[in-house]
Amino acid sequence: MHYPGTESSTLEFKEALPNTNKLLQEAVAFANQYGGRIVIGVRNDGTIKGIDESQADQLLEFVKNAFYREITPPLMALVFSRRFGDHVVLIIEVHEGTTKPYHLTTVGVKEGTFVRVGRSSVRATADTIQMFQWAARGRFPDEFPVYRASWKNIDEQKFRLFLKNRKVGGSTPDLRKIALSYRIITEEQGREFATTAGILLFGRETQALLPECHIVCSQFKGTSGRDALRSIDCTGTLFEQFEQAFEFTTSCLSTSFQIRSVVRTEEYEIPLIAIREIFLNAVVHRDYSLKAPTKIAIFDDRIEVFSPGNFPGPLTLDLLEAGITYVRNAFICKVFREAGYIEKLGTGFSTVFRLFREAHLLLPVVNEGSGFVKCILPRKKSGTDGTATLPHGRAVQFINSRGAVSIRDLSQELQTSRATAGRILKELIEANKIKSQGRGPSTRYIIIES
Repeated sequence: MHYPGTESSTLEFKEALPNTNKLLQEAVAFANQYGGRIVIGVRNDGTIKGIDESQADQLLEFVKNAFYREITPPLMALVFSRRFGDHVVLIIEVHEGTTKPYHLTTVGVKEGTFVRVGRSSVRATADTIQMFQWAARGRFPDEFPVYRASWKNIDEQKFRLFLKNRKVGGSTPDLRKIALSYRIITEEQGREFATTAGILLFGRETQALLPECHIVCSQFKGTSGRDALRSIDCTGTLFEQFEQAFEFTTSCLSTSFQIRSVVRTEEYEIPLIAIREIFLNAVVHRDYSLKAPTKIAIFDDRIEVFSPGNFPGPLTLDLLEAGITYVRNAFICKVFREAGYIEKLGTGFSTVFRLFREAHLLLPVVNEGSGFVKCILPRKKSGTDGTATLPHGRAVQFINSRGAVSIRDLSQELQTSRATAGRILKELIEANKIKSQGRGPSTRYIIIES
């Protein structure tokens, strides 16, 4: 018997009760992120092993007391047991905290603050702790001051042009006052500093102050390996980086022509609007506190967009496609929206999936890893054979190697959600590449022999 769900940024399995310190770390990490569940009595593969029922009540009391005594601020978690057949598991439900950062009392904030990164809990960096402290005061990461920069590092001409052309209109009588309202600059202890948003959006020398905040675009030969045909670093403001990356990527794509009425139109193998939306998401929502560039890799069969930082909320692929969104960089997002780059929040991914379906392309895959999000845009039609680098091709290869697999097996192999694995299996069945055997939890999928 398996526990419903797979390990993720909000679900952790423990075969047995871990040592107290490890358990406290996991709880702190969940409270500092988006909440989650720790399920004790379940193996890493989801198989339910259970705990000693005679100890269940004792464990319940122990966990509640430990969380209250050993975590600062005190953490009030919901702890309960649940029966699955002949087995009992202990479930610890931790909600996202409202007074971050939470930390282990005995070692203090610096060493005792943990965060959830992918499926692991890691010690928070000093920058992350500072971001929590800012968030507790109602501040966003992109309004964090860049202490080496001030108003003189902001290109006034670029800022004035934005204000002149912004969709909301309005006059600009006091430029510094407007800059403060947009968090382009901020005041701290009587001094004025340019912010992360200010430098990224309107900075004079963006990379001199934030050297890792750029985009690396590379075109590779074939479908695997690192044999780069050409590569560029997209630098400057976020608007300039976006335009450079978009222009480079579209130059690598194949085109065809359609005659509609008397107009000859050029069509790309991937809808340009879909590429645009994915690139905008990578630019607007990435974690700029991480010292790593955004990377775009173009292969013969796909485009991969690697964005530093995890999702700014507890998102799955299904929620993304449904238009659910969380904002990490509120002021970067605001400026991009008023500049006309973003129409409506949350429509990006739903638009991308719709366009890929209309173009009969294999659907995009979005994977959240440890400290990064990677989006894969296939360049192949859904009726063609995938390769081992695409999710459908990898699924076929995996099923062929195993003989028969469950939806859980495929979800773990592709490191994606159960719903996404189910969708891939459904599409492979419709393409007559695999078939299902059995019903319910015992369903297995096998290759159709040609």
